[in-house]
Amino acid sequence: LPYSIFAVVGSGFLALFIASLIAGSDASNMSTGFAWQFRLAAALRTPVLVFFVVPMSFVLWAFRSARLWFGDLVDSDLASHQSRVQEVVDQVTAWDAAGRKHRMRTARPNWAAMSVKLGSNKCDSHQICTGHLNRILNIDEEAMTLRAEPGVTMGDITRVLLPRKLSLL
Repeated sequence: LPYSIFAVVGSGFLALFIASLIAGSDASNMSTGFAWQFRLAAALRTPVLVFFVVPMSFVLWAFRSARLWFGDLVDSDLASHQSRVQEVVDQVTAWDAAGRKHRMRTARPNWAAMSVKLGSNKCDSHQICTGHLNRILNIDEEAMTLRAEPGVTMGDITRVLLPRKLSLL
């Protein structure tokens, strides 16, 4: 029998891991025509979701909610927006001055995109950082418009609009 709280919690996680491994192990009926890596990923999808994806989603949600709570999400200061945009302009200017040897792409990782592609096609590209462009610039409730930088998510917009009794259509 476990004697400490750490052993009890560890035993619980181990039991949960084994249960999720068994529950998600229906990949055995998958055709052997699939690569072994794909079959392994299919067999381990439940533990990966339970132990990695869901906790990381919660951490990301908490971070974005804290940004709203601390007032870092809405920034109507035009000068700070211009300075953030200038960083992108400087990167594009440097790419242009270097002779445009590679295709230009954003540096956003594939997991943060809406695409369902598995691989990345950004390896041979000149990547432009735009992650700092993540603020809502203006909410005009009378005109029912919102102006935002490209890194603002639909969740960010929803978190800002709901307290105002507004939503996206």
